[in-house]
Amino acid sequence: MAHKLYDRSLWLRTAEVASNGALDAMFGMPATGGEIRFADIMEVQRQAGIVHAHYQLGVPADDVFVVNSIELRVFWPATSVPVRTVRGRIRVHATEASRARSRVRSAVQRFSVEGNGGLRAEGSSSATFIPRAVFPRVRARRSAASPAVEPMRRGAVREEPLVVDHADPILADHEVEHVSAMSVVCAIERSVREHEEARLSRLSLRFLGYCDADPAPILRTRIVSGREIGGMLTHGGAVYAEFSGGLTTPLPQRRRT
Repeated sequence: MAHKLYDRSLWLRTAEVASNGALDAMFGMPATGGEIRFADIMEVQRQAGIVHAHYQLGVPADDVFVVNSIELRVFWPATSVPVRTVRGRIRVHATEASRARSRVRSAVQRFSVEGNGGLRAEGSSSATFIPRAVFPRVRARRSAASPAVEPMRRGAVREEPLVVDHADPILADHEVEHVSAMSVVCAIERSVREHEEARLSRLSLRFLGYCDADPAPILRTRIVSGREIGGMLTHGGAVYAEFSGGLTTPLPQRRRT
């Protein structure tokens, strides 16, 4: 139900309905290199949102989930401790849901996360649920509607091809013919770590159309200030996604006592 091929990639463990209609789920995921990544928490949010849409909103299992926007803010712990497994609880509820012919067609979801080691996070997402038979027509229309690239005037701009790391546990069994939301999140986080030597504390990502993965699209990142970034994903002279985010200095890990 979380759109993963293998059980090892499903990080939600148990789920129950709260009294207010929200979905409470326990999660457990491997820590990459002994560290919690921003993208890992975003992936838990993505999985919880899908499960909530199916079980609480009644979205059919074969509908295609179209992510319009996704946002996450992580309140990193004051100290960083190496961990093998990240465990915690995520709560998700819908703040908006539009219906047509008795079916939920789109929804806005809110998330709150609490994890071991003092981890806290809050997020949201907006998605449209499209019957699979209709999806090809919708994709063609959205791809053709992407606006042309305009110059990024503020701050220094870095351009690099978006490379999908298929060895990443988030992306390894989530193959799609277009650039997925999580592949963009992973690429932004990887770029920030490599070039700014920082970690993401906040990311807001909005999609304008479907972007083909081949040839590789271009990730254009603007450093607004020492702690703020903005940018876009472009392909063939068109913009397919826009993003903004906040950075924080990574803390040196301390050994567990």
